[in-house]
Amino acid sequence: MSSLGPGPRRNFFSCGGHSSAYIWGGQRFDSTIGKLVSVTDLNLLYNFDPTKGTWTSFHLIDQHPPGISHGACASVGESIYFYGGIDEMGKRHGLFYRLNLKTLAWHQLPHPDVITLRKNGTYCMENYGDKLLLYGAIAASVLHNDLFLFDITTGKYE
Repeated sequence: MSSLGPGPRRNFFSCGGHSSAYIWGGQRFDSTIGKLVSVTDLNLLYNFDPTKGTWTSFHLIDQHPPGISHGACASVGESIYFYGGIDEMGKRHGLFYRLNLKTLAWHQLPHPDVITLRKNGTYCMENYGDKLLLYGAIAASVLHNDLFLFDITTGKYE
């Protein structure tokens, strides 16, 4: 664990939970090449405790999701749920993952059989009781107002 913060970045995954804030992934500006690049600390989850004013980083195990920027996440209980995102090569992903905050291990969740979520991480994700609410999307530069509920207990989409 460290007390250093995540450093300058944008398009990262962020959410609040357990009276703190979490940040993972994102992009940074590389001044040597003059463009945005993926951050290199993808094995770290950053946590900010506002009561202490301190950052803590946790080393994550397993392979992280392919979408590392422009995604959505929400904290529920001892887990953070992540959806979508764009990888280092610019490919959009419509995958759904859960990060267990106790074990710091990633788990890929089943992709919906009936509902096809658009493969962009511009979704907004909110905790809605025992469900996650996913809203929004962009597909081929067209804005959408998709709205889905994912039931955490059953693992099914509504």
